[in-house]
Amino acid sequence: MKGAIGIDLGGTHIVFSVINPIGKQITTMTLPTQAHKGGKHVLRNILTGIEQLIRKTPIPKKQIIGIGLGTPGAVDRQGTLIGGAQNLPGWEGTNIYRPVQNKFNLRIVASNDATIAALGEARFGAGKGKTNVVMITLGTGIGGGIVINNKVYRGTHDMAGEVGHMTIIMHGRRCSCGKKGCFETYASATGIVRTAQDFIAAYPKYNSSLLLNKLKSGESLSSRLIYFCAAEGDSLSLRITEQTAEYLGIGIGNLLNILSPDIFIIGGGVTNAGDFLLKPARRYIKANTWNMIFNRTKVVFAKLGDQAGVVGAATLAFDTFN
Repeated sequence: MKGAIGIDLGGTHIVFSVINPIGKQITTMTLPTQAHKGGKHVLRNILTGIEQLIRKTPIPKKQIIGIGLGTPGAVDRQGTLIGGAQNLPGWEGTNIYRPVQNKFNLRIVASNDATIAALGEARFGAGKGKTNVVMITLGTGIGGGIVINNKVYRGTHDMAGEVGHMTIIMHGRRCSCGKKGCFETYASATGIVRTAQDFIAAYPKYNSSLLLNKLKSGESLSSRLIYFCAAEGDSLSLRITEQTAEYLGIGIGNLLNILSPDIFIIGGGVTNAGDFLLKPARRYIKANTWNMIFNRTKVVFAKLGDQAGVVGAATLAFDTFN
């Protein structure tokens, strides 16, 4: 039985898994990223993890066709991190391919983690059986991935899918990328908090809200707290949620109009709000999408959860080397 190694590199942990061609995980393990120790140390942890995984898995090394890796940031065709991995200090400029190939004599392919997750969901998750799939991940920022004709679309410069940095509000909020009005400054977990701060400053009539009472008692302002209070019927939190749903609808509507996929998948931590967020968002998605496209496209939540990264990474290896 053939297998491929999938690696999901995160800011705190690295997940390694040997996966078979039908998406089943055979052997899985996790190591700390230790990002604070720098890019060279992160690379050493990746090499250590691959070595341990090969020893643990029942699939012989000669049956492993290659390695796929999902990483924050963008990777060029030579396997060098060319930018966008702010949560991994010193990772930019690191070449991933040469050390892996030299140590294990295995081929490796890497891409952005959101792109990898989209491939995993498209092939074995919420998009299974569909040909054209678009996915966004809502977390601290917003990532995206595009699958066209069952193949991940990486673009000429391997940077396709940076949907978090499309402008949805002209001259809007300043983004960490340096631009203004980016999608992720409004619809990510960070964006929700910024919307809440705007509402709190602009609407003193909400002084008695459940959300403000919790903040006064020492709780930190977070997307989780806002959704909890909204579920309790807090009027301020409901306004914040409604506004966030509108921003989400603008961004998703734009993507649907441009790409017209079979299915649009929403993943990431913000989706823990469930239909409480998606239900109002659907109204705004419809309002911002051409009806002919909206009526033919499903918008759903991701199914694979935290496993989308390793499954997608191994899938990319199968697609590239099989």
